[in-house]
Amino acid sequence: MSEQDFSDLYDFGKQIVNIPNLKYVDKIKKTVIAVIREYLNKEDLNDDDLLNNCHKYMKCEDLNELRLKIMNRLNSDTNSKENYYNAFKPIIHNIIGRNTAVQKRINLVVQFPGNNEITPMHSDVEDGDSPFELTFWLPLTPVYGSKSMYCLDKNFGGSIINLCAEKDKDLKKVTEEVVKPEHFVKMNYGEALLFNPLLLHGNIINETSETRWALNWRVKSIFSPYSFKNFGEYFEIYEMSPHTRLAMEYYKEKFNGSNGPNFN
Repeated sequence: MSEQDFSDLYDFGKQIVNIPNLKYVDKIKKTVIAVIREYLNKEDLNDDDLLNNCHKYMKCEDLNELRLKIMNRLNSDTNSKENYYNAFKPIIHNIIGRNTAVQKRINLVVQFPGNNEITPMHSDVEDGDSPFELTFWLPLTPVYGSKSMYCLDKNFGGSIINLCAEKDKDLKKVTEEVVKPEHFVKMNYGEALLFNPLLLHGNIINETSETRWALNWRVKSIFSPYSFKNFGEYFEIYEMSPHTRLAMEYYKEKFNGSNGPNFN
């Protein structure tokens, strides 16, 4: 598969890619690690040890507090979104274009080994996301097996409600039946998973000996349809092509900033 071939994204709804500009992800990772060091007062550990073995240095009940501190640091710093975007910019331009809206907040998911707080199988479109969004799932350490998440392809449909009805089973039994080892995403640092929000995905208890750290962020075309997570509340304009910017300026008296230009 060539660097610019994104056929898997259509054929399966997902694709693992090499991050084009990894230096920008390194900057995000550096910020995450800095907050962890401040919180744990750990300066004697290398970065990967701190991430993979974080569960050895703190209590599970304090994890959400740390996670929120990291998210607040990332989202209060405009450089974080800029770095995330620049890391994938060639891919974004190739798939989505140069008129983009981005999720206002970068999300972080952390999963300690043995933690029974899992995310059940779900489809983001059933939670209010638009299928015109593209999710950039970015692990900060290698992920594999139960340290990762599972992500089914588009052939399973985009509705957990319909899948359970089709199989006449509850969510737990459906998950046990359809999720196979090959559905768990295996990636090294420097790779990312792109997937459409219609795909069914989730995680199970992390049965490895390492902590999982993964960021996720969504990007879409400014002009593609929104769902319940709409423009202004959940998404904001990030980039506009010169041509679009010119058009926006021409229609600026009719453009209210929330629903695009009014051509009536």
